[in-house]
Amino acid sequence: MNKLVYKFNSIPIRRKTILFFILLVLIVALLSSVLNYSFTTDFITKELSTQLYSTLSKIDDNVSQSMDSVNQVSNAIYSNSIILDYLNAGFASVAESQQEAEIPSSLLSAIMSSNSNLSSIYIARPGAVSLHQGQIFDYAWESIKLSSVYDIAYAANGDAAWINDYYITSHLLTENNRIICNARLFYGADNEPYAISLVNMKESVLTAALTVDNRDSGSTYLIMDSAGKPIVHSEHSFLNVYTERLPFVDQILSDHDSFLFTINETDYLVNWVPSNILDWYIVSFTPLDYIQANAFNAMTNAIIVFAISMVLAAFLSFVFSKNLTGSIMELSTLFNKIEQGDFTVRATIKGNDEINQLAQQFNSMLGQLQNTVKALSDEQIEKQMIEINALQEQINPHFLYNTLESINSLAIIKGYTDISRLVLALSRMLRLSVNKGQLHLTLSQEVEHVQNYLYIQNIRHDNKFTLRYRIAPELENYPVIKLLFQPLVENSILHGFESKETNCVMYIRAVLKDDRVVIAVVDNGSGIDDDTLENINDILQNGKKPSRRIYGIFNINQRIHLHYGNEYGLRYESAYGHYTKITITLPYTKPQLKDGEPNV
Repeated sequence: MNKLVYKFNSIPIRRKTILFFILLVLIVALLSSVLNYSFTTDFITKELSTQLYSTLSKIDDNVSQSMDSVNQVSNAIYSNSIILDYLNAGFASVAESQQEAEIPSSLLSAIMSSNSNLSSIYIARPGAVSLHQGQIFDYAWESIKLSSVYDIAYAANGDAAWINDYYITSHLLTENNRIICNARLFYGADNEPYAISLVNMKESVLTAALTVDNRDSGSTYLIMDSAGKPIVHSEHSFLNVYTERLPFVDQILSDHDSFLFTINETDYLVNWVPSNILDWYIVSFTPLDYIQANAFNAMTNAIIVFAISMVLAAFLSFVFSKNLTGSIMELSTLFNKIEQGDFTVRATIKGNDEINQLAQQFNSMLGQLQNTVKALSDEQIEKQMIEINALQEQINPHFLYNTLESINSLAIIKGYTDISRLVLALSRMLRLSVNKGQLHLTLSQEVEHVQNYLYIQNIRHDNKFTLRYRIAPELENYPVIKLLFQPLVENSILHGFESKETNCVMYIRAVLKDDRVVIAVVDNGSGIDDDTLENINDILQNGKKPSRRIYGIFNINQRIHLHYGNEYGLRYESAYGHYTKITITLPYTKPQLKDGEPNV
């Protein structure tokens, strides 16, 4: 686990930002896809159900119109005087009725010709020939009276009775066709039935009424009665329309809304409406595959759009991260070079935002600082330090702090916590470096300055460095010239740890010995060979002109001499390949300051 954490912490900030963003987007995309698919399926189901209810109502209207036209024919026959005269005539024999049947038969022929919905018409009475048109058997009154058709008509008490049972109506037909029969009895003065009329509608009329849906949804339609028996279906191969009772009738009769039902191992969305004419139900069946295919297509389109957005957002995030961290890292690198005495560096100006304004101030300060340094001599070091401090103060500290605070706030809002920590460390370094124009910091503040510096370096070097320190309690608030430790720590990083990848540890220890403050700065780096070590100590003790490699160390030693006297300063010790130790000796009593410098 610790190795994984170490590897993760070793990833550069820019890559972490992109990695976190991609993971976040992928999680959101996965959740969105699942929720979107569920929502889309539900939405399509509801929309389809709404459309199907409209279609079912239209089908019911068509069925109602067709059946109403048949019912009108039945009513016309029931009240037609020619038909009634024939039915009420007293014939001596069946043969006598044969001639009288010609006129009413012609009337029925005309009715059949004018109404294409009709399959046949049949009228029977006792003691006379029957009147009939179309493909229907010529049953005598006595035979009809014994049939189920008569019983159903009798139960209607003079009203028209609709008969859709194929096993009942099939006995009437001369061909194997299905019909919907409108049966009606004629009653005499004694309230007894004396004749019957059968007006038969073609089943194809209802089949045609079911084919009103022009959507490519694969929906099929069914008409069933209240007992769950199918009357007609738009696709006969879909269900056995001769079955006695449909399997889903209970869910319809219990007033369910649309529901799912499996038929022949296929899942269907079932919608239904009650008919306005009879105790029938208009039912639709839509394959669930159609709904899921539409939902999947919608989800696929959403994923494509989301993927394009993700790629674009990832690219923009990368550009932003690169721009933000790149500018900060450039400033950090330039600060290191300045601390080594290189005042020729310049920050790249890429715009006019807070960071670029800071870079402009940085370049302006360096320009003035470089001109000043060139005009100084070795004998004017003290004056040089005062002028450098004055130049540093030309940068508005509040502007720098506010700028860094703005960057920090922006990083927090965007979720770039590593950038936020980096900015905070840089801000603390600047605050301690400027220190409100004061020349001194306490030992505790010096350690804090080094901690912030190492935090920035660890970002660049994958948490390579560790700082350990121990300051005697009585020395924690002891004032020393500022920027005392940081150049020494930086020198260890540049030279002591140059070839070392891990376990790079630096120690700072401050104790009080015989009215002197003795500070040790130790690293476990590659050490210094004997010749180089002797040369460094010779330069520090005798004030010889240093090489560029140790100019920062020489500068610290000279500043100590100026502030505290030549008996104080730096001393190097080292074991090549093992460690390097720098001992700093300072007076414990406050030094006598020169030229009116304010006492601390």
